[in-house]
Amino acid sequence: MKMQHPRPQVFYKYDYFVESLMHKAQLMRMGGDQTALLRAKLLYEVADSALTLVRNELLSSEDKIRLSEKFYKLSQAAIENCIHLAEVSGSQQYLEEAFAFSEKSKSNVLAQSLAANQAKQFAGIPDSLIALEDQLKSDINFFNLKLAEQPDSIEKILYQNELFTAQQAYRNLITQLENKYPFYYQLKYDQTVPRVRAIQFALPENTALVSYFTGDSVLYSFVISKKDFAVYRSAIGNNFYEDQVGFRKSITNKLDDDYIMLANNLYQKLFPFNIDKNIQSLIIIPDGTLSKLPFEALLSKKVNPRNEINFSQLPYLVNNYEMSYALSARLYYQEQSVTTTQQQSEGLLAYAPVFGELQSTESFINDIRNPLDNQGINRNITFDGKFITPLPATANEIQAIAAVFKQKGQKATTLLYQNANEKRLKQLDISQSRYLHIATHGFINEEQPDLSGLLFFPDTTAAEDHILYSGEVYNLNLNARLVVLSACETGLGKVTSGEGLLGLSRAFFYAGAENLVVSLWNVQDQATSDLMVAFYQEHLNNDSNNFGNPLQQAKLNMIRTDRFSHPYYWSAFVLIGQ
Repeated sequence: MKMQHPRPQVFYKYDYFVESLMHKAQLMRMGGDQTALLRAKLLYEVADSALTLVRNELLSSEDKIRLSEKFYKLSQAAIENCIHLAEVSGSQQYLEEAFAFSEKSKSNVLAQSLAANQAKQFAGIPDSLIALEDQLKSDINFFNLKLAEQPDSIEKILYQNELFTAQQAYRNLITQLENKYPFYYQLKYDQTVPRVRAIQFALPENTALVSYFTGDSVLYSFVISKKDFAVYRSAIGNNFYEDQVGFRKSITNKLDDDYIMLANNLYQKLFPFNIDKNIQSLIIIPDGTLSKLPFEALLSKKVNPRNEINFSQLPYLVNNYEMSYALSARLYYQEQSVTTTQQQSEGLLAYAPVFGELQSTESFINDIRNPLDNQGINRNITFDGKFITPLPATANEIQAIAAVFKQKGQKATTLLYQNANEKRLKQLDISQSRYLHIATHGFINEEQPDLSGLLFFPDTTAAEDHILYSGEVYNLNLNARLVVLSACETGLGKVTSGEGLLGLSRAFFYAGAENLVVSLWNVQDQATSDLMVAFYQEHLNNDSNNFGNPLQQAKLNMIRTDRFSHPYYWSAFVLIGQ
């Protein structure tokens, strides 16, 4: 008797429908034979189709991100089933399907947003409608940002009403675009996960892509190189997450004995396989809390902590590989294969507010709001107590970087002190700059990611709050090959199951950055300056086509020095891109 599955289009309450399919699939899997596992796989595919249909109907990113948690739960069960099916059948096909389900839990909301932006370039949509959509999205981001700041009850009602009006107008416009421009609809909702062979074709020689998926008690590692594909399954316990926290703290607090132990323990868990000797570059696609780790600082061999530690001689992973990170294999593949029609940008635009010794927090950040604490009290951001900590090395940093550009005959614009203000950033046509470098203070709000931000110089003549919030970054019009956020913790954010890290990185990618260099903790002023200057020198002087090797070489240069060889100084900055 042929098994019948309901069509995903006919359900009423999708959450009950998906849950029932998953429970039914779990019962099927108990059979353990190939037929039972195949039936379970079909149920997971129907559940995936149902969730995809729901996501395509949602307009709010917040609603889509909440839905992503269900994708994550589905992916975990489907991956386990596919790998079991591969073991029973001996077919590589099911390992590839396990990888596809893993990809469905990685930055799909961001991928869909980027696909929609890309689709508008090819669908023949009039500029007037594109401008209207941009304005409505800007309004929606603005009202969401204001609501995230916890306004009083009267303002809250006002912003909620304005948000509802803007969302309704946006919904009507999107319906109009999808009906009148079917090619736009097709490109926007293309949910295809690239096959393993397609990714292999896009990968450079001597490069391996390692994508992780974290289950309840298992870590899956999907390893793709030009010729090979393999899946590894490793058991993990609660100490896996404790070790990640400890690893970061051991670097930032210079707990060196702990670092020596944890850096190798995590390496063994994250690389339960031998990397081919021909591999020179690693592309890491982290999952969940792994997004907060600098893989470069892992130790590939055990080191005896009883001996005196020579940080310039440790077996760091960065010694052997140039390393970069990607949000998903799908986004990596799109970046490799999509040709943009945007005008070519050129040159450097660099900001450094620097902040003077007498820059008081009272006049500058009195209105900056952090999330409410557990007692419901609104806390102001403070830097070094009463005053904002000056960043004198940032002035030298961007001036030295600009000199490197000018030596290569490229345009370089630097904005320092009062010229590095928020109003100036928003008024300039930053889409003309191929490189955007911002050296300042940054802060992360994990409860309200849209309230993460970068500090700019206070300008009392402008109606700005001197903070470029993550929610405002979405409205920037970038055309940058590289954005460098030379500030503290710009690579962190809120970790969500099924979508990844929400914060500044995501916002800058949405705004048009192709590649990002961001930090994972509070960075040291002079070390950051040295690293950044060396990075640009390596990139421009060697006419490098990517940014992974220049960043690797800049880090190796620092490791060889006595002053900055400790991983605290060089491993905070990571490259998301190529």
